[in-house]
Amino acid sequence: MAIHGDWPDAVVVAYSPSSAAVATGLKLHRIQSAIRDGSLRAVRVGTKTRLTRTSIEAWLDAMPSAKRATVGVPHAQP
Repeated sequence: MAIHGDWPDAVVVAYSPSSAAVATGLKLHRIQSAIRDGSLRAVRVGTKTRLTRTSIEAWLDAMPSAKRATVGVPHAQP
């Protein structure tokens, strides 16, 4: 849970694209591309672009899962 400034109980529910990149560990360019192609829903608040936590989570959940690497992992015996 992220805390914000003078409101210790506040939870961040909307992010700027750069904050979303930091929060997800992705490059800003990837976030901006997803906004442009419509796969990541963004809203405008005045002149600012904001991403809700739920839209970021939905976008991440819709991404294909990475296949689990099996190199060095013993196979289960039947």
